[in-house]
Amino acid sequence: MADQTALEPSHHKSNYTKKKPIIARPKYDKKTGELIDIGDGDIPGMQQMWEWIDHLEHVVAVNEGKVPPDEATTILDNGYRLYQLKHWLIDLRRHQYYLKDAYKPTLHFQAIDHPKAAFYNWTCDSFYWMPLDKWQERVDKALLSSISKKLEDYETRINEKGETEVKWVVRRHTFDWENPAHIKALINYYDALYD
Repeated sequence: MADQTALEPSHHKSNYTKKKPIIARPKYDKKTGELIDIGDGDIPGMQQMWEWIDHLEHVVAVNEGKVPPDEATTILDNGYRLYQLKHWLIDLRRHQYYLKDAYKPTLHFQAIDHPKAAFYNWTCDSFYWMPLDKWQERVDKALLSSISKKLEDYETRINEKGETEVKWVVRRHTFDWENPAHIKALINYYDALYD
């Protein structure tokens, strides 16, 4: 298969361009502040993602000295932490496109329904709420000694039906120096982390 540009003279500019996807933020009237165009703000979770992107951009800018510090922004004393924040910011920007592609795909498939709207917190631990009886079954079957069997060690809530639900954390996104599993993982992967 021949490339189109190979068939054209070298001085001729190609008319064929690859369309780049764009993320459209809401547009407001400069005088009245009224919303003109929602853009991609109607995608569930996109507004929260933009808030976190803007927050991280501000934190990075303050720590790089591009913006004067304020009381609400944490000053990082570790260059590696700033490096991690920059990469986290890059990942969040990339996830905008994943989210847009999930709700506004360029290819449409008739049998696939879009996910329903939900609130997303892009910085907290991964968890879900389960009924009290399911939590009891899971705790009774647990083989790990690190899983607590006391209900008071878990966060609980009452759902809209009046039933008690227990917060089951699937994965924590912070390092806990008091958690033996975290220390064991640090020891096992220390060489790779050091490199």
